[in-house]
Amino acid sequence: MPAFEIRYGEFHIRDRARRHYFDVRSGAAEQRLAVLITDNVRRQWGLDDRGNGDEIEHRGALRYLKGHLAEVGALSPDIVHRVLLTARERRDLGDGWTVHQLPEECPYEWKECRFQERGAAGPMCTAAGPADRVRGRTTQALCEQCGLPSTDTLCDKLVNVRTAGFGTDQLELGDRRLVGVQCDIGKERLAEPRRDAKLCVPGGRICWVQTYEPPEPELPIVPGAVQFSIGEAIDQVNVAFGKRYGRKLIQIEHARSIEDLMGDCPSDEALQHKLMVLASLMENMPLGGLLTEQEAEGSQGTIDLLERLVARDFATLPQQYVRNLRNVNKLAAGYPRHVKVKNMERAHAELGLPYPVADYAKAWAIVRETFIQTLRQVALHLG
Repeated sequence: MPAFEIRYGEFHIRDRARRHYFDVRSGAAEQRLAVLITDNVRRQWGLDDRGNGDEIEHRGALRYLKGHLAEVGALSPDIVHRVLLTARERRDLGDGWTVHQLPEECPYEWKECRFQERGAAGPMCTAAGPADRVRGRTTQALCEQCGLPSTDTLCDKLVNVRTAGFGTDQLELGDRRLVGVQCDIGKERLAEPRRDAKLCVPGGRICWVQTYEPPEPELPIVPGAVQFSIGEAIDQVNVAFGKRYGRKLIQIEHARSIEDLMGDCPSDEALQHKLMVLASLMENMPLGGLLTEQEAEGSQGTIDLLERLVARDFATLPQQYVRNLRNVNKLAAGYPRHVKVKNMERAHAELGLPYPVADYAKAWAIVRETFIQTLRQVALHLG
């Protein structure tokens, strides 16, 4: 996946939400993304009563921004990116919004420090300099007060971090302090407005920057799944679904449908056909009557109905699996290529496909394996 250069843009408070704007660049594309943190989050986490409340807020904003970038995979001028972090129940705000309901307890009780390692006897500071008489020994409490901000928000250009431990003698450790840092792009940047590493965070210095490289998307792995065919995966999910709801989830009218999903995929036309066969299988899922009218209200198609059924009856199934099916459906709707489908690039990225597809055999192998393992996961969670 592409790397993203992230810079902090500006901050506003409006409509009971604190708005953090980040300028994100990837290749030639550049966009401003908004992360909104509602007031109820600050109240729930007690940030106004914490001396590091603003630091915790920036950590949350940056973490969920990176998660959003990993999901979208690429910047697109057709997509408005707004991430809402709230303490209330998640709700759909429409296109352009990604909503996260945050945990009740604040997950940032302690700062993150990439210079802390756990030795056999306890924590060790890998940034300990020559002046450190206690040879790197530390504690989590001492690291919290050393003068270095949480390293998940630290500017990439802050380098050569050095700390020292102080105590009454070589055996006692009473304090650990930051004793030296440098700026990779010039010491004058670190000097203004004052030489303080705590300012090398989002909103602290205008030169703050981080490069984020999302992990490569992985197909969901199920032990032994490589031996499974699409037909076997359909049989497995149909048995589990039948025990739960008295009907098959994937209905096959003609054996030819399964035959069409087998064999090679050497061309664009072959990929189009196989995607359309998968889409027809999903379109015919008999989900009518399994939800009440109120539960099904506003749903558009069988994937929406399945998503609501999952949320009601087996919510332990990770959301990525229903999203897998939705993305396969988008790919099918996007072929032939003159048909315009929203978020097509995002669907490719989430499935681990380049956009546009050039290697049709490899693309089909990824889609086929994703479909197989998604059906297996649905069956396992139904059971």
